[in-house]
Formats: sequence, structure tokens, C-alpha cells
Amino acid sequence: MKPREISKEEFIMILERQQQSRLSIKDFCENESYIRLSFYYWKSKLGIGLPYNNHVSGVPSLRRVGPDKH
Repeated sequence: MKPREISKEEFIMILERQQQSRLSIKDFCENESYIRLSFYYWKSKLGIGLPYNNHVSGVPSLRRVGPDKH
């Protein structure tokens, strides 16, 4: 099954949910069935936590573990 592509805005919403949950990224990803390395990749690729991000293109999708829930 091909993973669903997500936009920068979708990832930011996921990141905001993680932060509001007060769970660690590890626990949040386990609860939401996201692959933790993919979460960190997106966070890094989008420059979240970095002072400057000049370009985002060709980034892989954030992948869920297991069957698609939609």
C-alpha cells in the first residue's frame, strides 16, 4: 500500500496535536500509529525548531503503521 502524501500544513497540525497532548514524540507516534523516524524526518525537513528553512520539496509522506484508518 502506497503511503498518503501530506502537506506542510497537515504535518503542522499533527505536530500541534503532539504538543497539545503533552506526550513525548515516541509515545504520540505509538498512540497515533505514526512511524517515529518519519515524524522526525518531517520535523527536520520543514525546519521546525530551526531559525531558517529555505526550501521544501520532494519530501516523503508521513507514514502510519498498519492499515489506513480512513
